[in-house]
Amino acid sequence: MWKKIKAHDYYLSYNKLVDIEIFLTDYITLWCINQTLAQFLRSVKDNNIINMKEDVMLDKALIILSNPEDIDSAQINQECNSVNLILSKRFGYPFKLNIILKQASRELFFQKITQPLLRTIQDLNTSQKELIKFVNDKDIEIETYKRLEPNMKISYYERTEKFDEENYLKNYTKYDDYFGSSSIPSSLLNKSLIIPEASVIQVNNQTLDIKQKIKEEYLSQIETVNLNGDEICNMKQIQDIPIDTKVETSIKKDPDVSVKSETHSPRKKIKKLNLL
Repeated sequence: MWKKIKAHDYYLSYNKLVDIEIFLTDYITLWCINQTLAQFLRSVKDNNIINMKEDVMLDKALIILSNPEDIDSAQINQECNSVNLILSKRFGYPFKLNIILKQASRELFFQKITQPLLRTIQDLNTSQKELIKFVNDKDIEIETYKRLEPNMKISYYERTEKFDEENYLKNYTKYDDYFGSSSIPSSLLNKSLIIPEASVIQVNNQTLDIKQKIKEEYLSQIETVNLNGDEICNMKQIQDIPIDTKVETSIKKDPDVSVKSETHSPRKKIKKLNLL
């Protein structure tokens, strides 16, 4: 099922079986990614400053993926054939997903977007025809009662007007405009395509290692300068949300969650600058 992302005209869907497949669309383009559970958890861990058990981490991640409209913020940055999706939510402490999705093939777009929409259109068109037939049958039934019970008050039968199918259909013409009077071919509704392997992008361990290296280099930019005996920490380039007192209290209450000391204690990565 597609779920709208908060404050954006994008929709998110995911499948979790053996692997995790994540899909993003604006109904013009489809982006996707496929990861093993281990790869997905490692990516989530690398993008958060909180240590937690894997089952807790997975639960929080799936809550965000399942309810992308019930989050604190979302960032969607599109670049060429990829999209960087960042979803953030607080669970008493900050938690975010940072996912890079690649543009899918036209075959996968048909399978995930076009075909479901065609099936929905056909389903609505069929239900409309069945409803019209039902209403017309009721009108015939009422006319039969009139003939069988001539002494019954006329006002009883005229509480509602007879259904006018022709005028009713004049208000709903889009199906005929696009598809004519015929139904959508079942061969199209049930068509099965071979999806190219490159359509569902898989993230390997090498990619994750590169991301981890970039993150470590980024964090190493924290500089501590000793001036007149006072330590001044330059934290301007750190984008993670600081852990305030309220968050620390929440973390202490949860035995499955803790702050990553290596990323939250800048003094452990000190670069002495020679200012002479």
